[in-house]
Amino acid sequence: MKKLECTTLGLMLGLAGWTCSAQSIYVPFEQIEHDAQLQTSMIADAGDSHSLSPETLTSSYASGFISSHSIPAATHPLLNQTYFLLNGLNLGMALADVGLTQHCIADHRCKEGNPMMPSSQAGQIGISVGLFAYGAGTSYWLKKHKSKVWWTPPAVGVVSHIIGVASGLRFH
Repeated sequence: MKKLECTTLGLMLGLAGWTCSAQSIYVPFEQIEHDAQLQTSMIADAGDSHSLSPETLTSSYASGFISSHSIPAATHPLLNQTYFLLNGLNLGMALADVGLTQHCIADHRCKEGNPMMPSSQAGQIGISVGLFAYGAGTSYWLKKHKSKVWWTPPAVGVVSHIIGVASGLRFH
């Protein structure tokens, strides 16, 4: 059973690392420079008595830095039921894992399997809540940037804590 737990945990950590891309995106420097010059000319022309035409207010971007049109509101919110369900499940499984582990340690039937995790209840809760907050924040950031893998950080936490809960129940 330990080999299965370690393999699953390694696979989840590998998948979490794979989702964090280190490549940079293309930056359109020419369009940025054009927009900066357009803004500068608008500021200089603001003191004049004549108004600018709508053609001069349009940026080279499709959405535009400077635009005479309003930007439509987002159609679907970032923090929806799925986000709260996954991250709530992650937090719940983390606290259940800590509780079962502490019960097992108090009965002297087992010890903490993660050498990096402190054996005290306060230490385990602190580490678990910190990792939950990091996962929830990363998930929010990915969702905000329209990534299709925003659900991966809480899913990795849920799976790893399911392993901890399962091993805690085995010794319960």
